[in-house]
Amino acid sequence: MSMVLNETAEQLRDSINAASHWHVVMHPKSFQADRIPTLGHLWTTMEGCSVGLRGWDYPHVDRENRRNGPDWISSWCDYAGKREYWKFFQSGQFAHVLAFNEDSPPGAAAAAFQRAGIRAKDASGIVEVVELIYRTTEIFEFASRLALRTRIDCPMSFKISLVGTGGRLLTKQSAPFWGYKYLASEPNLEYSREVPLDELVGESANLAIECASWFFDRFGWHDQSIPGLKEQQRKLLSRSF
Repeated sequence: MSMVLNETAEQLRDSINAASHWHVVMHPKSFQADRIPTLGHLWTTMEGCSVGLRGWDYPHVDRENRRNGPDWISSWCDYAGKREYWKFFQSGQFAHVLAFNEDSPPGAAAAAFQRAGIRAKDASGIVEVVELIYRTTEIFEFASRLALRTRIDCPMSFKISLVGTGGRLLTKQSAPFWGYKYLASEPNLEYSREVPLDELVGESANLAIECASWFFDRFGWHDQSIPGLKEQQRKLLSRSF
């Protein structure tokens, strides 16, 4: 049974990697192999740091789909359009791949293409503004909790990538008259940042907005309203969306 589960997990990971997806990697700047002493501590850390702001936790810690490695743990899920796989190491490194929520259901992009005057064959999909703000907020809130719980004493390094963005349209589904034609030209977008510990713990929300704004700029949305982005984030953090 264990071998079957492991094969299923690897197939899911490879399937996610083969399509457009988020790829998130974070780790303490200084390497310490046994920073987190046991695999049991890894599980309690993940369960305690997972962020649940909108009905689905980030990262999702599945009750059944779990694996214990030599110095890491992993979990995965493929349920109702939520497809993800993560691995967490005793060194404090966390790696996560997850499919775009915007790709489920498959026809969700049609209305956005129509508003922007784009034929479906000329675009590869969509990236939704509010979804991206929510995701980066979850990522940095999780990282802040992780740093506190594991007592990390050094800066954290981040590499947050949108893979397969070439031809994707930036859209805002909550604004029915959003008809801007912001198309990504690069196949992959990678945001890298080293964050001091005090900034990560005290400014995770601002870090998330900075990251989201960086991605929007690469789609060609150069005149963003930062207060407007923060207002969308406030709705998530206060659960008033």
